[in-house]
Amino acid sequence: MPIFMICSTLLAVIVVAYYILKKYNPIFVFFLSGIILLIFAFYITGTPIQKAPSREHASFLNVLLDSYAFITATFKSQLSGVGLIIMSVAGFAAYMKHINASAKLAFLANKPLGKIKNKYLILSGTFVVGMALKIVISSYAGLLLLLLACIYPVLISLKIRPITAVCVLSLIALDYGPKDGNSINMADMVGQSDNVVGLFLN
Repeated sequence: MPIFMICSTLLAVIVVAYYILKKYNPIFVFFLSGIILLIFAFYITGTPIQKAPSREHASFLNVLLDSYAFITATFKSQLSGVGLIIMSVAGFAAYMKHINASAKLAFLANKPLGKIKNKYLILSGTFVVGMALKIVISSYAGLLLLLLACIYPVLISLKIRPITAVCVLSLIALDYGPKDGNSINMADMVGQSDNVVGLFLN
């Protein structure tokens, strides 16, 4: 059964990737795939849908509505926390791009930073700045949006290869300590939310 569930999940990932590459709306693709996986898991493994009322005989319509209610509740809880951070940072990044502030920032930063001949020193400084921003921006998506809007144009203007700049920016989004989101979520899942540091070290 675990192998069957892994194979079905991989199949769902492939189908989702296919429709996204075909330029379908990613929001609806992920939404429908999530509902299908919830219903599939309910009927195949008997896993009850979270926050759903207990029923002796659940019809397909009840399972469909329970899946929709669970996804709606998840959206509400995420939107009130991390979602607001992502939306605010994404709005700032879009506004920066709209008024060409990113290009102006790259032009102004090119004068002092252009005197540094060693590009690796610039990339190291970028990593340090990104890690400092990571302390106050807990969302990886929001952090990467901010870095792509502000720092990425500066790196490109300094004639750093795009693939190199993206690699450095992506390294900033990795988990390096117990305060990172994945470490906290992992501790909550195993019931050790008060021992995040010990769980991370062990």
